Amino acid sequence: MKVKVCVGTMCHLMGASEILTVIQEIADNDPNIELVAVTCPGYCHVGKKPPIIEINGQVYENVTVESVYHILKEVDK
Repeated sequence: MKVKVCVGTMCHLMGASEILTVIQEIADNDPNIELVAVTCPGYCHVGKKPPIIEINGQVYENVTVESVYHILKEVDK
């Protein structure tokens, strides 16, 4: 699964670096996860709430460190 984490200004201010760290720790133990840090893909400009991650083309908004575990588990099913 390809996981993109936005590290643009708004996402960064809302905790993207912590989310990136958590996903990296998970990805280190799961060869099926390809993690990419991306600069702003523009989702905030179309009404999405930061921080934002994208997994296999599906956008998740307002992500927290706590919610990222649930999101990854649901996507992995």
